[in-house]
Amino acid sequence: MTETLLFSIIIPTYNRGRFLYKTIESVLTQTYTHFELIIVDDGSTDDTESVVAGFKDKRIIYHFKINEERGVARNTGMDLAIGNYITFLDSDDILYPNHLQNAFKRIKDFSYPDFYRQAYEIKNEKGLVLFANNKLRGDANKFILKGNYFSCIGVFLTKQVTNEVRFNTDRRICPSEDWDYWLRLSVRYKFYYDNAVTASMLQHDERSLNNFNEKQSKLAIALLIKSLKKDEVFVKKRGKYLNMIMAQMYSLLCLNKVLHKKQNGLIKVVIKTLKLSKRELFRRRSLAIIKYYLLNLLH
Repeated sequence: MTETLLFSIIIPTYNRGRFLYKTIESVLTQTYTHFELIIVDDGSTDDTESVVAGFKDKRIIYHFKINEERGVARNTGMDLAIGNYITFLDSDDILYPNHLQNAFKRIKDFSYPDFYRQAYEIKNEKGLVLFANNKLRGDANKFILKGNYFSCIGVFLTKQVTNEVRFNTDRRICPSEDWDYWLRLSVRYKFYYDNAVTASMLQHDERSLNNFNEKQSKLAIALLIKSLKKDEVFVKKRGKYLNMIMAQMYSLLCLNKVLHKKQNGLIKVVIKTLKLSKRELFRRRSLAIIKYYLLNLLH
């Protein structure tokens, strides 16, 4: 590796023109300036293209394609990237000015690993911090089995990794395509991390996680497990965790059901979750499910 790294930042976007300007602006104000910004427009019909065109910076690459969802869009960006390290950013995320500088320093400290991740926080549209995802401890390769704590923001991969392992391109697996990817990477590469918070994710009503569809959620669970079962390396090294992973997905389904006040059939899903893994009973999410279930009954 050279002393100066080229980072390829990939932003897949679809009809997020109203958020995209601030996201691009946060990239262009990085204190570490050796990067390219690849914006993969996944078939937007809003003003996304004109928002990008408003920035006159040679480091920006705009690529328009038909809508095929985030997995394909990220793979497309990885094909276009020429950087030593590839990192991902959603079109409503914000990088703090030290994001790339911190990554550059820590990647060198870790002797240029295949996988590196740093922390982020979640803010609402008023700028209030709701949650900081900076509690990663111990072996990150095993930590990722507990749930999708990484997201895409803050993950850095070598170009070789992105050539060897790709995102699942079945659009129906969304929004779990990133967890599927990290799980498959976790049995192939050592995960390194830093809990420094250098970016923020925006919580707003248009986020895909806020648009709950029970049928789609169940299909996404089935596709995630199918993807992992097809991966011989994962099955050999982590196959015993498949039921635990499925249980975590079903407990998230339970939480979404009570949050969206769709409690019909909830008990059946809870029983299925506990049959898969009784550990789910002792997670904080279980307390949240009970809390919102009771609140719904009272209202």
